Amino acid sequence: MDKVGDYQFFGAAYSNVSGFQTANGGNVGSFDLNYGLAISDINFEAEALITDNGVGGINNSSSVSPQNIAGVPFFGSIRPSANLIYDGFLGSGGVVASWSTQASYTATVFNKRLIPYIDYSHILQNAQNYSYQYGAGVRYNVFYGSWLGLDYTNINSRSTHFNEQQNYLSLNYTLYL
Repeated sequence: MDKVGDYQFFGAAYSNVSGFQTANGGNVGSFDLNYGLAISDINFEAEALITDNGVGGINNSSSVSPQNIAGVPFFGSIRPSANLIYDGFLGSGGVVASWSTQASYTATVFNKRLIPYIDYSHILQNAQNYSYQYGAGVRYNVFYGSWLGLDYTNINSRSTHFNEQQNYLSLNYTLYL
């Protein structure tokens, strides 16, 4: 780490609540480890999480409907379909683990920042109950406080009786006020 702005970090945490619940409705906590490294214009981040108890489903704070079909917190706005949730996705009673990694490079193009990136994440309860996603994209700093982006994401998910694959291609514009 020879330049100003280079850094690395390591974090560890425990929370006694998560977006999951046990089969009989109790709280499920989680342990989290994360690491990040930035050298020059290259950034790398990795994170892993494991629950401290068996997971029987998601709790009400993770859903917007009483049937808990909104997905799991891991997925954010891209989530598994209701078919997976109704088939017991991440609800078999075992411990849930997840990990993710991403890398990016910041380049300067026409005196503006261009950031290509790749990412991968995985969540697993057992060999019949998992999901993984990978993606790649690019962001360009059009003008101060605004970014234009193009992203591709592929998600593969499986529950006991259901398998699905989703592909997303998005063009987005973000303006920070």
